[in-house]
Amino acid sequence: MHIKDACRIDGALPNQPWEPVLLGEGDFPARELVALLRENDYQLFVSFEWEKRWHPHIPDPEIALPHFIRWMRAASEA
Repeated sequence: MHIKDACRIDGALPNQPWEPVLLGEGDFPARELVALLRENDYQLFVSFEWEKRWHPHIPDPEIALPHFIRWMRAASEA
């Protein structure tokens, strides 16, 4: 499974209405998704996408990846 988070941008161009953010900080119901995966005994991988190349102003991968790992651990244990 593939996961990422984003915030809706008010007044954005139609082709770019979302801004990537660190997992758990956006409008995507990531915590609820992780709970559903746990409830359904999901045993496969969850991959994380970070589009720094296309959004150079977002945090560096050295920040985003450790954040993802910490967030997923906490969400998986909740």
